[in-house]
Amino acid sequence: MRHLDATAMAELTARDPAAVAWFREHLASPCEVCETFLATHADALDGHTDALLLALAPAKPEADAPLIPLRPA
Repeated sequence: MRHLDATAMAELTARDPAAVAWFREHLASPCEVCETFLATHADALDGHTDALLLALAPAKPEADAPLIPLRPA
């Protein structure tokens, strides 16, 4: 299994399609290895890492899309 490292971050910065696809799927669930890398190798105040990861997130739902409550009101 592949995790975030300096090489992967460079590939994501360059928007490498294979890296983007892999990490979009991989980071859909929590990953302690990747989170540890980010906590120890990224400048938390930079915002660049956040922008990269947000760019990998699925598209936001349409504003007109109905919201379905998880519990009945």
